[in-house]
Amino acid sequence: MAVIWYDYRKRQESLRKGVSGQKSFRYPAIIPIVYYEGMADWTAGMRLSDRIDTSAADGLVEYIPDFTYKVVQVHGYRNEELKKKHNEMSLLMMLNRIQNPEDYREFLRTSGEYAEEIYGEAPSDIRRVYRDVLWSLFQKMNVPVQEGQELLAKLEESGMGYLFADMEKMDIQAERRNTELARQEAEEAKQEANVAKQEASAAKLRLDDANQKLSAANQEANVAKQRLEETSGKLNTVFEQLVSICQGECLSRDEAIVCLQERYGLKTADAVWAVKQFWKDS
Repeated sequence: MAVIWYDYRKRQESLRKGVSGQKSFRYPAIIPIVYYEGMADWTAGMRLSDRIDTSAADGLVEYIPDFTYKVVQVHGYRNEELKKKHNEMSLLMMLNRIQNPEDYREFLRTSGEYAEEIYGEAPSDIRRVYRDVLWSLFQKMNVPVQEGQELLAKLEESGMGYLFADMEKMDIQAERRNTELARQEAEEAKQEANVAKQEASAAKLRLDDANQKLSAANQEANVAKQRLEETSGKLNTVFEQLVSICQGECLSRDEAIVCLQERYGLKTADAVWAVKQFWKDS
């Protein structure tokens, strides 16, 4: 807020030197806004004073700056409500409401023409914001990187009408299906590994409890060991596939480690080992 007021004074001084020193000079009112895209309710304090320690300010509270702010929760608005605003912010909020392919198809069906109109009228700096938001959307919907870059490059010439017409033809779910399949295979391999470990432990207990069945128990342990090795091989294959997917998304090594943990549920040690073991330098 202070920066906005400082900039306002400078602009007014550039128009009429000395105007900010006059008693009649006033700064514009500013309404603080939090633009919130989350799905959960906003629970943070709504006043600046909630963030200031006033326990040692006895008698000084009236001198401490305080104000509230407005929370704009994107998912609290329907697209039809936003279209009535007919401004750049409404389109930004509509784009940020898209969370999955179903949302995207509904947006194309009901709001494609509106988006093309607002984008066509927007100034260049606002268009740059739209392109950043669309790039984030492409990544969320697993649009291949090269195709996403080509779409954004043509966006400025042809407008959003071209963008939406071209994206309708794209199989934006292909990568998502591949990723989900790899995740399921990794989960199955982990479950098989756990079963094999449990069987190995049971075999060891049986060996301790029944020496007379030592020969039979050893055979069971060997079988369990073999299954564990086979499962471990499968798990390594899945790890290699997951690392390959991360590399295909042009992630760095560190980003790939985070991706393996957050997207596929790997433990930190497993994610670090997998990247170190299977990363292929270009």
